[in-house]
Amino acid sequence: MDPKFLEFWGKAMLAAAQGEKQLGEIAQWFSQGIKGTQDISRRVARLYGLTPGSDEKAAASSPQWQQAAESFMQSFRQFLDLLEVVPRSDHEALKEKYESLQEKCREQQKVIDRLEKLLAEKVTGGEAASGFQKLMQEQSRQFQDLMDALTGRKG
Repeated sequence: MDPKFLEFWGKAMLAAAQGEKQLGEIAQWFSQGIKGTQDISRRVARLYGLTPGSDEKAAASSPQWQQAAESFMQSFRQFLDLLEVVPRSDHEALKEKYESLQEKCREQQKVIDRLEKLLAEKVTGGEAASGFQKLMQEQSRQFQDLMDALTGRKG
């Protein structure tokens, strides 16, 4: 894990002990994609050896800042993994996928129920059952005629 990331969190936690405003700013900072909240951005820039200029938007799009932000976010994900914490964005994506799959499952269950009902109707009183019943009656009649012919009886 990046030592600068750990230094940032150490200082952030010390500052948070002095007031809750700091944690709110950090949450806001992450939700905006490591930009905004100028105080925190400046701290990260100093830790990574970047000097924030007068044009912070241009500085934030520089390759050095992008590399520092990428390194910081990679360390942040590793940190969350150590704590066994899932980022909200990952949680929300999984939640949406779960809900989508639940809806798909409900729709498939409706189709299965409808097909089972149709199958039950066909087997119990449908044309196939009626045809099968007629076939059995015809074969039974033919068998009886054969038995009558063999025994010499007339039906």
